[in-house]
Order: sequence, then structure tokens, then C-alpha cells
Amino acid sequence: MTDVIVSCVEYGCIPYIRYPVAFHYISLLSENMLNIKHIATLRFKMSVAFVVYKLCDKNRLSTVYIEEFLNKIQEHDFNSKLFCVLNEHGINEKKFFDSTITNIVIDELEKFYSILSREEDSDKVENQPSD
Repeated sequence: MTDVIVSCVEYGCIPYIRYPVAFHYISLLSENMLNIKHIATLRFKMSVAFVVYKLCDKNRLSTVYIEEFLNKIQEHDFNSKLFCVLNEHGINEKKFFDSTITNIVIDELEKFYSILSREEDSDKVENQPSD
């Protein structure tokens, strides 16, 4: 697991961890490396991504075409908005183990779902035969 952390620091990326055991193991390992540059940011963003993955309603997203999803996620700028809202609530690299993060992620996901559903509704209207 330390190779995941080292690779992420070296290449400037955030690990996408889906499984709780792996997530907790990497969290524990990274906690001992907080004095290394970028580890605190990596740990924070990894934790937020894990929460988003766990709370995301995959069934609601499964009805959306991948191209539409990618366009909407870029247009909505989900990541930037989520981290901005977290920052507004004082949730950052130094303070993020709080139940508040769950509520914020749920709210931001709901906003994104509503954007997707509006798009789906407009597609349905466009594809209906006219009288």
C-alpha cells in the first residue's frame, strides 16, 4: 500500500480507493507520513472521494449516457464546487473527520442529480413526436 501513496505523490494524483479495508489501511499509513509534502492533501481528497463513492446513487447515474455524464460533470464542475463548499464549512486537510462531510456530499450529489434529471427531461421532450 505504501507504493500506492508513493506513486500518487510522485505523479501528483489522488488514489481512488473503493474498499473500506484498503481505505483504512492507506489512511493509517498516510497518517504516519503527514510531514511529507502533499500527503495531507492526498489524504483529504482520498477521503472525500471515498465518501462520494459510498454515497453516490449509482442507479440514478446508470440511466445517463457516459458522454452526457462527462459533459455535465465538467459543466457543473462537481469537484471544485464540492471542495469549495467543504472549505466554507471549515472542512479541510487539517479537519475532515466529521459527520458534516456526509451531509455536504449528499447535498452536492443531489444538486448534480437534479442537473442530470433536467437534462433527461429535456431529451424526452425533444424526442416526443409532435402532433
